[in-house]
Amino acid sequence: MHSNNSTARHGIYKDSVDTVSRALEYIENSNNFDLGTGLIADALGTSRFHLCHIFKKRLGKTVSDYILEKRLSYANRLLFDGTLSVRDIALTVGYSSSSYFIRKYKQVYGISPGQIKSTRTSAGGANHL
Repeated sequence: MHSNNSTARHGIYKDSVDTVSRALEYIENSNNFDLGTGLIADALGTSRFHLCHIFKKRLGKTVSDYILEKRLSYANRLLFDGTLSVRDIALTVGYSSSSYFIRKYKQVYGISPGQIKSTRTSAGGANHL
């Protein structure tokens, strides 16, 4: 009976790892920065609660936090490219409000996107971060 219990636990563990892997793949392959846990859970055929629970347990962060990191990382690349305005970058990464984008960016990186653009402009495009 012990082996059946161990096998059952292994199956649950494997299922949760598979679900998290599939969720990460779905997020990474999506061009939609307006993803939500409900949309991802539906695409994977699982419940929102289950996805949120195992994602946090396996990765130590919420699905929303992971998506935020992905959005801001892409925004950072666009900022350092230097061709788009902060407003256009906000829209590109899925923020309808540039002020909300600026607030979230500063919350994560400790500096505003405008300061990044100013630093790059005054330094002749050199990357100081």
